[in-house]
Amino acid sequence: NSGIGEHRNENGVAKLDYLFTEVIKRYIEYVHMLPASENHHHSTPGGMIVHSLEASAHAQKFAKENKPESLGMQDLDRQSLPMYRYAAWLATFMHDAGKVLRDIVVDAVDVEDGGKNVRVSNRSPIPSWQPQKESLIGWAKRFNVATYSVTYIKDRVHNQHNVDSVQLLQPVLGKGLALEFLLSSPADVHGRLVRVLAGHDNGRDYIASSVRRGDMLSTS
Repeated sequence: NSGIGEHRNENGVAKLDYLFTEVIKRYIEYVHMLPASENHHHSTPGGMIVHSLEASAHAQKFAKENKPESLGMQDLDRQSLPMYRYAAWLATFMHDAGKVLRDIVVDAVDVEDGGKNVRVSNRSPIPSWQPQKESLIGWAKRFNVATYSVTYIKDRVHNQHNVDSVQLLQPVLGKGLALEFLLSSPADVHGRLVRVLAGHDNGRDYIASSVRRGDMLSTS
């Protein structure tokens, strides 16, 4: 139970689809089979999406058991609660997204050619994936990439990726019903979500607390 209220919007579209299923699908297009870390938690192929799903599920439970800051009016608090709960899930789901921008380099190893995998030649190099430009799946399709390698950047600053996670919010969230849902809150839930992903929360924020709880339980 997501705790966000009715299962369909006024147009009959299932909230489960546009708030969760579609967002998860778009995120998978970016992280695909990437690990969540080099040699720490969820470091195996697919670790990033497993960690994201685990942490966000824990965060959602925490968010349902707690309440966000009051606007001072019960009716406005009631209207904002589903959006806050969703933002807590979404922020946790995407809290490590910045790792694909900050921590790693993804390069093609083999390309598909005539039904066979062929090793990439130095004579015909394929540019490294640029997540600012397109999803990993989009890059792979464009260059017929069959397999790829993940290299962790040396001397990277620990947890610096947090400030970059917000860069992937728009392509993953999309411009449709999920964004409209967040923006429909009387409180500035979308703004708070952005600040948490960018690392500018005050440490006691409802959304930030949910992220920390979900991440801690998943990594442990």
